[in-house]
Order: sequence, then C-alpha cells, then structure tokens
Amino acid sequence: MDDKTPVLHRKILDNFFRFAMSTGTTMVLSLALKLYLPRVLGPEKLGAFYFTESFSMLFFIFLSFGTQSYIARTVPPNNHHAKEIFSTLFVSQVLFSLLLEACLYVGLKILDSDQETTNAALVMGIQYAVMMLQTNLFKCMFISLERYKLVIRINILTKVVLVSSSLAVLHFKPEIIYLSVCFLIAELTGLTILLSIAYRENLLCKNLNFPLLKGILRLSMPFFITGIFGDIYNSIDSSMLTILTGPKEAGYYGAAFRLIGVCLVFVPIIDSAIMPTLSKSFKESIPEYTLLLRNIMDFLLLVSFPIALAIVLFGQEITLILFGPGFEKSYRIMVFLAPILLVIYLNVFLAVGLKLSTNGYKMALVLCFTTLINIIIKRFMIPFGASQWGEGGAGMAAAISTFGAEMLIFSLLLMITPHRSFDWRSAKNCLLSIAPVFIAAVFYESIAETPVYLKIIGFIIGTPLYALAIGLLSIKNILQILQLRNIQKSP
Repeated sequence: MDDKTPVLHRKILDNFFRFAMSTGTTMVLSLALKLYLPRVLGPEKLGAFYFTESFSMLFFIFLSFGTQSYIARTVPPNNHHAKEIFSTLFVSQVLFSLLLEACLYVGLKILDSDQETTNAALVMGIQYAVMMLQTNLFKCMFISLERYKLVIRINILTKVVLVSSSLAVLHFKPEIIYLSVCFLIAELTGLTILLSIAYRENLLCKNLNFPLLKGILRLSMPFFITGIFGDIYNSIDSSMLTILTGPKEAGYYGAAFRLIGVCLVFVPIIDSAIMPTLSKSFKESIPEYTLLLRNIMDFLLLVSFPIALAIVLFGQEITLILFGPGFEKSYRIMVFLAPILLVIYLNVFLAVGLKLSTNGYKMALVLCFTTLINIIIKRFMIPFGASQWGEGGAGMAAAISTFGAEMLIFSLLLMITPHRSFDWRSAKNCLLSIAPVFIAAVFYESIAETPVYLKIIGFIIGTPLYALAIGLLSIKNILQILQLRNIQKSP
C-alpha cells in the first residue's frame, strides 16, 4: 500500500459522508411524498401515474449518450476537458430531446391512451429530458470537477420544490396531470440554476462540434448501450403490469418498489462520492484501486443485509403503517423485492468497476442479454401470477422474475470483472448474505403470523450474530473503519 492510500481513503470517506447527509435528507423528503401518494390516489390511479412515469422513461433513456461514464473517466484526471465537451453535449442533447418527445407522443397514440394519461405522460417526458440533462451532464460534470457542495444543494432544493408542490396538489387537486407538472417544475428549478452557473464559469463557451461529438459517442457507445438496457430493465415492470393486468396491479407493485427504492440510498452515493476517486485511483495504482473496491463492497453488504432482512420480517407492519388500507397486497410483493436490494447494490458497484477498468462492450452484452431474458420471463410470469396467486400475484411474479434476473446479472458481471477485485471471500459473503433473506421471503406467510416482539428480538440478536458467523462483520472490520475515521486530511 503506497503513501496515497490514506489520502484516497479519507477522500472517499469525506465524499461519502457529504453525499450520505444529502441523500438522507432527500430520501426523508421523498418518503413523505411516497407515503402520501398511495393514500390519496389509491391503487388504480397510482398505477396509472406509475405507468406515465415508466412509459415516458422508456423513450428518454436514449438521451444520455453514455456520456456519464465518459465524463467520469476523462474529466477528473483532466479538468480542462470539461470546457472542451460541455457545449457540444448540451446542445446535442437538447435537440435530441425534442425528437424523443415527438416519438413519445406517437407511442401514446399507438397505445390509444386516454387524454389525461397522454397529457401527463407528455409532461413527464419533458421532466425526464430535464432530469437527464441535470443528472448525466450538469451534475456529473460538476462532480467530476469536485464541486460536491453545489450538487448537494441542488439535490436538496429540487427535492424540496418537488415534495412541497406535490403535497399541495395532492391535498387540493389530486390529479396525475397536476402531479406531473410538479415533477417538471422541480427539475426545471435545478436545471435553471445549474445552467446559469455553467454559463458564468464559461462551460458554455463553444459551439456544437460534430467531429468532437462523433468521437465522444464512439468511445461512449458501449456505456450508452448499457445505460439504455439498464434503464429499460429498471422501468419496464410498471408498463408490463399495466398492459398485461391493468393499473391496479401496477399500483401494488409500484408502492412496494418505491419503498425499496428508498433503501437504495447508497446507489447515488456510489456514483457521486466514490466513482471520481476510484477513477483517479485506477489511473494511478491498480493494487490500490482493487483494495478500495473490496473494502467498499464489504461495507455495502454490511449495510444492506440488515435492511433487506428487516423488510422481510416487518414488511406487513410497514405496509399497513405507511400505505394504509387498500395496499395489503403490496406486502407479498415487498418481501420478494427485499433480497433484490442486496443484489442491486452488488451489481451497481461491479458495474462502476467495469466502467472504469474495461471498454464496456462485455458489460453492454450482459445488460442486453439479461434485459431481454427478463422481459421474456415476465411476459409469461405476470399472467401466471395473476391467475394463480390472486390479487397482487402479478406483482409478486414480477418481483420473483426480477430477483432471478439480478442474480444472472451478478453472475455474468462477476465473470468479466478484472483485476481480482472480487475474490472468493467476497463471493462467499454475497451468497451467504442473500440466502437468509430469500429463504425468509419464501416463508413470508409464517413470518407474518409471528408476533412482532419475537421478530424484533430475533432481528436484534440474530442479525449481528449471523454477520459475525459468516465473516461479514469482524473485529478487523471495525478496527479498519475506526482507522479510516482517524486518518488525517493531507495538507
């Protein structure tokens, strides 16, 4: 381990805590909205709203150009490159978003959607265009330039505007078109501020450069393909449930999935706080880069394992308290989404490592293959679940299919991960962490009948003991964390 190791560890730790505080704040705000939505809209109207979200997203996933990975790889080692590429990327993405909005309109007409759904979906389309510009260009660029505080403030401001306006609409006029407008206003607020800062700092100082854009797209193509199929994979469930079974099943599934999404708090932190430092580490020292990957992966497992287990054990109580009457069926879905939580963290982190250490083509093939497999399986599993498992069964079938797809992705990403960043000990910890959560999900009916006080006692005592028994938690881990906390900042 060289002299830079403590500095890199400290830098990751500092960035992690900054974005953890920011993400925690925005997640709390989001939770208020996520809890209020089901109670006001009900399963059917909530399902219609989730359909407008997911269907619109299917078009605007093409807007990223794969530039997020390109920026994260090239700008941290060379900050001057930001001015060379920013204007070209911004203008080209704005023009392309207009074409995508037109395609969205055509798609809605082909589906023969009613006027309210069409209007809401078109507004959500514009919102996604603005959001993609913020996330994949502005925020990614400023993070690569180490402007962390700016991005954190914009994240919080955007979320405050979204939640406050949405709660007001839900109270006075609970219609999905007005709710869609609230989402758009929030994203426009953030984009306006970021655009003014980019202009003031001369990032928008060049004209559209087609040869430069062509070169960027050529290098970004595998990550662009990966992003497209990844977004299709993440957003297809609500659309398929609505088309195959109706909006009510999508409502049950969406309520459970959004709550699981709150627990994915560390996913944006991985991209924002960890990836820029890993990018520099990869350029400077492969052994240091490998060590950082293993340490961070162990930490993610240690955090996500008790969260996933708690969702299975207390899912019924959580559903009743948070969503209220009418969403009891979401519990059946939530318990099978819980083990997915662990696997998603691992897959996201493996993907980050592959973005930095490979050209991305193998990862693109993995995402293409697994997305197609996932869609095909869901095409048969969703009707089967609806007919065999009753109300909420379609969502449960979708959750089980997603778990299988995530495990397939994990296995394939593991096979193509270089630099021995994922050793036998890491693989063992992953499998032994996922196994009890999935087994508990299978026996969810028996767990639901267990008294709450027994579940609390079992969770408090059993979780740390199991983590110690499988080696996920050890005295050495604790000492390493304390050591990181005591590392002094470099002068």
